Amino acid sequence: MKRYLALILSLWVGTVQAQMTLACQFMAGNGFIWKNEKWQPTMFNFRKPFFLTIRPDNQLEPKSALVAMALAPDTAEAMKSETDLVHCFPHFKRTNSSACADYSGSSITISLASLEGAVSLPAGATQQSQTRRDTMSISPFVCQKM
Repeated sequence: MKRYLALILSLWVGTVQAQMTLACQFMAGNGFIWKNEKWQPTMFNFRKPFFLTIRPDNQLEPKSALVAMALAPDTAEAMKSETDLVHCFPHFKRTNSSACADYSGSSITISLASLEGAVSLPAGATQQSQTRRDTMSISPFVCQKM
């Protein structure tokens, strides 16, 4: 009996995985800025470092995805409790990647093999002119395990 219990326990412990925390840093990104009534190409490097959490099922954790997609820290903190604003997709086994998207079309994708990814913020084109964000951007990032 002890032998079977030890076998079951070892199998259970082997299948339980802990979540993974990643420290991430944005690199210079590309996009557009609304200037003089038209979109003009530009480069961005305005984003601060952030942390991503990967759940044991290799899916991005929604709260950390929201923080990574937010442009301002106060916006990120306000949105952290609004996890229904973001949808994280199951782990894509074929590409070993994970992704999330929010209600406005912003998205984050990360390769779990290379720990590289990008945040896409297309909201500038979708909001009304009075509240429109004046930029659209793709911001690549790199991460390392904590």
